Amino acid sequence: MGRARDERVQSVRRGAHRARRRVVERRRPDDGRAYGRRATEPDRERLTAAFDRLVAVYAGEQRGGRAEEGDADARFHLAIAEASHNAVLLHTIRSLFDLLKRNVVTNIGGMYPKSSEVRGMLMRQHTDLYRAIIEGRAEDARNCACDHLDYVQQVLAEAQLEETRVARARRRQALA
Repeated sequence: MGRARDERVQSVRRGAHRARRRVVERRRPDDGRAYGRRATEPDRERLTAAFDRLVAVYAGEQRGGRAEEGDADARFHLAIAEASHNAVLLHTIRSLFDLLKRNVVTNIGGMYPKSSEVRGMLMRQHTDLYRAIIEGRAEDARNCACDHLDYVQQVLAEAQLEETRVARARRRQALA
């Protein structure tokens, strides 16, 4: 009975990992020209406010844990979508905002075991992306966004592999 349950749990986890990967893939910046070039002054103000909140949350100035970080991160990415003036991207991000926020919270949870290294890299990437958009460097912004999403996928894949190894080791230990 326990083995069948373990197999079902692993199947659900694999499905959840695939769903998270798909959400990250959908966020890939398909139109590099939209990043930086189209942002208006009000867009830059909203983006700056979202970035400032993200910095404060990551610095621990606002206590709320993963949920607060997920909300700040998702709102930062929403502000980027708004600044792109890409109606399809914006509609997609807005309609999936709650899913995006939960996805970011889940991703942050998956990245916490390497928290200082990963969190530092995420903030550097967010900072580089923010600056590229604010300064109107569209191609740099696109490259920063792609690098960021690639990094998130890499870290999550590593976390999934580690989780699989730990589960396998526990099963072996239970059989011994």
